This record gives sequence, C-alpha cells and structure tokens, in this order.
Amino acid sequence: MTVKREARWLLTVNAIRALEARFLPHIPLMQRAGAALANHLRRWAEQGHRIVLLCGPGNNGGDGLVAATRLHELGFSVTVVALEPSERISPEARTAWQDWRACGGETRNTPPQVGADRPAVIVDALFGIGLTRPIANPYREWIHWALSQAAIRVAVDVPSGLDADTGMRVGDAVFEAHETVTFLADKPGLHTHDGPDVAGVVTVYHLGLNDEIAAQCSQQQYALFANEESWDETASSEPASAGILLDRALFSLWLTPRKRNVHKGCFGHAVIIGGASGMRGALHLAARSALYLGSGKVSAITLAKEAPRFDPTLPEVMWPTALPQTVSAIAIGPGLGQTSDAVRWLEEALAVSVPLVIDADGLNLLAQHATLQRAVTERRAPTVLTPHPGEAARLLQTPPREVQKNRIAAAVAIARRYRCVVILKGCGSVIATPNGHWAINPTGHGGMASGGMGDTLTGILVTLLAQGWPCVAAAAFAAYLHGRAAEDAAQMEVGPVGLTASETAAAARRLFNRWIADGAPRAQPVRSLSHTPSFP
Repeated sequence: MTVKREARWLLTVNAIRALEARFLPHIPLMQRAGAALANHLRRWAEQGHRIVLLCGPGNNGGDGLVAATRLHELGFSVTVVALEPSERISPEARTAWQDWRACGGETRNTPPQVGADRPAVIVDALFGIGLTRPIANPYREWIHWALSQAAIRVAVDVPSGLDADTGMRVGDAVFEAHETVTFLADKPGLHTHDGPDVAGVVTVYHLGLNDEIAAQCSQQQYALFANEESWDETASSEPASAGILLDRALFSLWLTPRKRNVHKGCFGHAVIIGGASGMRGALHLAARSALYLGSGKVSAITLAKEAPRFDPTLPEVMWPTALPQTVSAIAIGPGLGQTSDAVRWLEEALAVSVPLVIDADGLNLLAQHATLQRAVTERRAPTVLTPHPGEAARLLQTPPREVQKNRIAAAVAIARRYRCVVILKGCGSVIATPNGHWAINPTGHGGMASGGMGDTLTGILVTLLAQGWPCVAAAAFAAYLHGRAAEDAAQMEVGPVGLTASETAAAARRLFNRWIADGAPRAQPVRSLSHTPSFP
C-alpha cells in the first residue's frame, strides 16, 4: 500500500496529548474530527454502500459516533457496533453518544454477519492513539471479523492494535486498514516498522489548527538540517517530540542545475573502501552509484589481493592501492570483511578529516573495537552510520527485537552514543542526529529486500557528501531518493519483485536529473536573426 506524500510533521502521542490539553477547553476537537471523518466517508456513502462503524469506549469511539450521526442525518446507510458506554467516558464522548441516540441510528452490540447487512465499508473507531496493550474481547473478535470481510477498511486516527509512536503491532488483533484518517498531525508509527502495511493510505486533517501545529514544530525542521558539527552535549537523550516525514520539497535548496563553466574538480572525489575476496560486487555497486549520482572522480579501494586494478565494466572508476591525496568524502564497509586489514583501513579512514560513511562490516568492526568507537566520537568531520536493525543492535549491544520495538529511539541512541548522523534502514528508515532530532523516510517498497541495496545507498550518500551536501541533508535525501528510485523503477515495470540494486542506481540517476530539471528556470531560446545587424 502506498502513502500520500505531503511534507508534514510527525508528532508523538505525548505531543498530541499536549495539543489536545491546550485546545480542548475552547475548541470542539471531537466535533471537528467527526465532521472530517464523515466528509471523508461520503464518497463511499454516496455510492449507496452500507458503512459499519466499530466504536470503542473512549474518544476514538466518540469521533466515530459524531461521523455516524452526520452521515445518518444526511440519509446514508450507517450502522454503529458498540457496547453501552460506561460512566467514566469523557464529556465529549458522552455528548456524541447522546446525539447518536437522538438521531435514531442503528446500534448493535455485535457485527452483522450475513445477508444484506454485510457492509461495503468498515470503520475502525475503537482505540486510536491511546492503546499500549493487546486488545481483548469482544473488540478483538470485532477486528478479526472486519479482516474477514470483503470490504474497504478505514481506520480513525491510528489503526487499533498499532502503536502510534513505534509502528509495532500490539498483540495479535490489529486492524489492517486500506486508509487511515488521522487528526491534528501525522503519527510516526504510521510510517515505520509495521505501520505502512497496517495504515494504508494516510490522510491528515489538522482540524483548523494548521498554524498552531506549524508554530510548535517549525524549530524541528531547522534543527534537523542545522550545522551537523553543533552537537549539544547537554541535549536530552530522548528523541524530540516532533519529527519530519521526508518529502522532496525539503531538498529544493540543493536540487539546482550545474553551471556550464565547471570541471570535474568542482564535484568532489568520492573514495569507497571494501570489496574483500568474494565480496567485490558490493564495492562495484557502491562505486557505480557514486558515478551515477555525479561525483567528479570516484576511486574504489579493494581489499581483495587477487583483484585487477582495472575493471572494464566500470572504466571510469580508479583503483588505487592507497588513499588518494585529494579526497572529498569516504565510504567504508561494502564487502569490507572483518580482517586485520579491514580494521587498519577503517582506522585510516577515521583519521582523514572529510565526511565519512560507515556501512556493513565497517559497522560490525566499530561495534567490536573500543578504539574505533573512540575515534568515531572524537572526529571533527561529519560521520554517517547506516545500520540495518541487526547492525544497530550490535552497535547498541542489545537484541535486534529491542531496536525494532522503538526504531526512532534506537536511531537517536546510536547517533548520540557515536556523535554522528544515523540512517537506521528498514521499512520507514529513520534519520537521526545526536541532538535527538529525527525524520522518517516514507519511500520504497518490499522489492528492495534484496542483496546490494545497502551498497547502492552508500554510493548515493558518499557522492552527495563529496559534492558538498550538508551531512544531515545528504543522509535524508539519499534515503529518500533511494526509495523513490525503486518506486519509479517499479512503475516502469522493473520490479518490484526482482528489482536489482544496479537497476535502482540507474533509476536514481534518472530521477535525480529529472528533479533538478523540474526545479530549474527555463532557459530562453537563442533567437536567430533574419537580417544582418548594422553597427555604427
């Protein structure tokens, strides 16, 4: 399932609760949310489809009841499935119940099973953002019923059973939606880990508080793309309460056409180290990506003793045996291995004062050697680590499942421990800084779960750094472009299944140039003079 791409903020549950506490006394948020939901559902209702709303005992259920009341009053076919409310519900939810009963709508305490009552649309208004424990019966049974129906499934705020902050499934009953209608601001859990598979297409309704939310979050975008050398040692070890869902528009400052009066020295020298015996393909993939994304020069240093110093498949790549004197950025890790030679090369790369990307076995070596860890934390030049969850677990000395329980917190923890920028790869890759700022990348698809994709990402990232992109912007854009390239290839029927890393690199080059051209002012055509001008 795809996700609508709009530049938007991601707020944690605590941040959402703070907004609600701030505005709820004088703004009817439940009425606004219910009205937005009803309007969203109208396109189904106007086609004559029966809509069943599963309403829970709290405010999420209240949002559903407000929507059901509005749709019923408009003459649409609506059924509410809910238990009798308790005395402990909020005043807003109580009012929603009273209005629903007053309009005479149909209420059931079990879902319809057969016949004409079978719904075309099922709405999950059970629990929303507040749930942190597995769902019990009868709501568990209702969710399993909904998943068994041939109906469009719409979740309200957050699919019930999904953690709004982490994207983890909570228990075995999770409402898998085709669409999610979320309120006030987007939620990180909808875009990482299990979130994209559970939430479907995400639509955000700010309920009239767009300016207030932007004012609260505007510092996060500035902080995320701030000078990567200005890490605040006193910053909280917890992730910021607001993050960013990456979007192409965030990078418009750097997507500019090249001038004509330039030479290869203007675009940097990217050096990639790796390719031990039996693993040279990883080095080739990274080098190819670096070439395709525009470094003026690319050098590949291989640890394979038997390897030739020239490769006819990549004739533009240089194959030195030592670090060149002029280097703009270094990447180390693709096919590196974990030998003593690999440790020596990593030590040498860490000592060079240029932007550095550490990937794959470079990360595994870093996790094993305290001296390498000290060297990373003491670097003055920017460093980017690009772990998958297993490598992240080794860096944090924790089981991989602990990383996946809270991907944002894990990425921030690595960034803070090693004083670097982190791309925690996976579904909804997380970009994090030592100051606790973070973003989630929404691009990509399951076809990227194949060998060499991480090497392609490393090549894209090191070439952006070699060309002078700021560290955080380069890391975020590399992840975004990598995923979008895979999507673009699939749209051209190259994948998703069977898409290769090499094909993704070619798609990234095509897309990168298209975006630069899209943002460039159109040149005026050269006029052809039809007569010979006269000069004084």
